[in-house]
Amino acid sequence: MPRKFSDEFLCLFTIASLKYLGSSFMAVTFQLPLEIEDELRRELGDLDQAAKEAMLVELYRQDKLGHHQLSVALGLDRLETEVVLKKHNVVEDLPTDEEYNAALARLGIPIKP
Repeated sequence: MPRKFSDEFLCLFTIASLKYLGSSFMAVTFQLPLEIEDELRRELGDLDQAAKEAMLVELYRQDKLGHHQLSVALGLDRLETEVVLKKHNVVEDLPTDEEYNAALARLGIPIKP
């Protein structure tokens, strides 16, 4: 049975509105025990922004959002979005060894062992 918290220990946590399709917005809420919220606020500061950013970056990782959609949703330009992705350890997909070797072969460059 899941652990229940009384209302006094729960807080409604609202993620800052996510920009979606121009002028429409979506709000996401979830509950956190008060002691966890307090600890996270001390560590992260703006929880709404941190949660929004984390959720959007995860959607990007899962290929649910493209780079441009991520930028629009975060209200950032391309370079600022790259900084956010780097902060969350998201890097561009690098080619596999096989893809790299095939590209070298197409260019006539010998493959070094």
